[in-house]
Amino acid sequence: VCSPLTRAAQTASLVFGAGAPILAHPEIREISRQRGAPPGSPQVPECTGRPARELAEDPRLARVDLSLVPEEPEAWWSALLEAPADLELRLASFCDWLAARPETHVAVVCHFHVVQGLLRRSRPVVRNCTPIWCEVDGRHWEVVDARAGEQQ
Repeated sequence: VCSPLTRAAQTASLVFGAGAPILAHPEIREISRQRGAPPGSPQVPECTGRPARELAEDPRLARVDLSLVPEEPEAWWSALLEAPADLELRLASFCDWLAARPETHVAVVCHFHVVQGLLRRSRPVVRNCTPIWCEVDGRHWEVVDARAGEQQ
């Protein structure tokens, strides 16, 4: 499962190649944490998505299943900074969806602030493209093996 933001979908495609299905889920898109910017402020460009039609036409994302990404005119990303409570609702929705899946092992390719939100931590330093193994029970994510992926 990956964020539909291009950088996460490309990472998932590169990491898993033809070896595993890749499903884009809009609830794990990044949220910007601009210092001092209140919710409702304009979103930073790197957290702005592209329409599903445009993603589908991108040959780099040919293996990514975009069936959960809504078509226009509804944008699947937020043009404005979300309030922390809105992010929590979004992550809870993703966790409910994940809990209903039949798989017992799932890779989630997402973003720094989403990892912090899923782990309910404000301090982990997450290194790019480094796995953090978790056991997941609904909305509770527990790190079982951070290897080099997380530093306290």
